[in-house]
Amino acid sequence: FGDRDALRVDLLGRLLRAQARAGAVAAARQTRARAIDVAAASGRDDLLVAAFTAWTVPTPWLTHEYGVVDHRVVELLTRLLRADDLDPVARCRLLEALATELDGESDPRGVAAGREALVLSQRLDDPELRALGLAARLRTMSYEREAPDRRTFALELRDLADEHGLVTYRSVAEQALGHCAAALNEPDELRLSVARQGWLAETYQLNEAQTINLCSLGALAHIAGDFAAARRHYDQVAVQMRRQGSLHAEAFHYFSTGTLLISQGRFGEHLEATRRIRGSLGPIVDDLLALALIGTGRLDEARAMPIGRHTYRPDYFESALLSVRGMVVVALGRRDLAQPVIDALLPVRDQLAGFSTTAAVVRPVALTLGELFRLLGRTEEATWHFTLAARVARRWESPHWLAEATAAMAR
Repeated sequence: FGDRDALRVDLLGRLLRAQARAGAVAAARQTRARAIDVAAASGRDDLLVAAFTAWTVPTPWLTHEYGVVDHRVVELLTRLLRADDLDPVARCRLLEALATELDGESDPRGVAAGREALVLSQRLDDPELRALGLAARLRTMSYEREAPDRRTFALELRDLADEHGLVTYRSVAEQALGHCAAALNEPDELRLSVARQGWLAETYQLNEAQTINLCSLGALAHIAGDFAAARRHYDQVAVQMRRQGSLHAEAFHYFSTGTLLISQGRFGEHLEATRRIRGSLGPIVDDLLALALIGTGRLDEARAMPIGRHTYRPDYFESALLSVRGMVVVALGRRDLAQPVIDALLPVRDQLAGFSTTAAVVRPVALTLGELFRLLGRTEEATWHFTLAARVARRWESPHWLAEATAAMAR
C-alpha cells in the first residue's frame, strides 16, 4: 500500500487477525471497526473491502453482542456486494462477513449470503476459501431443524480440513458435528465428538475451542444430574471468557447457571441476577424474570410481566427460551398464551431444549409441551408428550428429567 489510509487499514487488519487467533474476538471486532472507520472516511470502497475481508480467522461463536445487529455494517456490506466488478475472492469473504453479521437473525439476507458464499467458494481453487464457504453455510442453517443437512456440510468441511491441514476449520467442523448429534438424539456420537473437540483444542491451543469444550462438558454433566460438576465447568468457562475479553462472558454465565437452577427447582435464587442481566439484554429476559418471580412466590409481579410479547431470534437458543416461556405460561395458568408456544416447539419436540448448541440445556421439549397440552385440557396429547419426554430422558441417561416426566404422567 502506498498511502497512509491504505497502510492504516492494512496494519489494523494484521492486528485484528492476531487478536482473533488469540480468541480475543471483542478486541478484534473493535479493531475492525477502526479499520472500517478509516476506510469510510477515505471514501474508498477498495479500502472498505480490505477492512471487511481482513478477518480471515474462523470464529465459532458470535462476533457481536447477542441479539444486536450493527445495521451500519450490514448496509455497508450490502452496498459493497452490489458491485459488478468484485474479485471472486473478495466477494466470497464479504458474503461470509454478511452471513456472520446476521447470524441467528430472521433477516433473509444472512441465509442468502451463506448460500452464495458456499456456491462461489466451490468454484475457487483454494481449500481455505472452500472451507470458508462451508463454514458460512453452516452458520446460516438452523441447528435444530436442519441437523441432517448441516451434518452433510460439516462432514465435507471436516474432510477438506483434514486433507489440507486447516486446523481451525477442523475444529469448527467437529463442533458442528456435535451440534447435529445433540439435535438428532445421538448421545454416544456426541460424547465422541466432544472428546475429539477437546483433543483438537488442547493439542493446537485453540482458545475459543477450549472454552466451548468446557461448555459441552458442563451441559453433559447437567444432563447426567451432576449439577456440582456442571457448575464447576461453567464457572471455569466464565473465567476463561473474561480472560479473553469475550462479548458473551456475563450473559452466558448467567444463562448456563440459570439452566442448572431451573433443573433443581431453584430458579428463584436467580432473581437478582436476572434483574441485573435484563439491564443489558433487555426484553429477551422477560420470561426468565417472570420465572424467577414465580420461584420466589411473587406471582402478582410475574403476572404483570409482558409474557409472550418478545419474539425470540430463530437461533440455537430459541427452544430453550420458549421452554422457559412455556413453564411460565403453565405456572400462571395463562391458557390464552399456550397455543403459540406449542406451535413453535412442536417441530423440535423430540429434542432437549437448547442443546443443539451443546453449550447449555434446559429440559426435554416434550415435557414442556405435555404441560401446555394439559393446561389446555388436551389430555391425550399431554400423555403422549410426557411419554416422549421420558423416552428422550432415558436415551440421554438423565435421571432427574426421567423422574420429572414420570411424575408428570402420574398426575
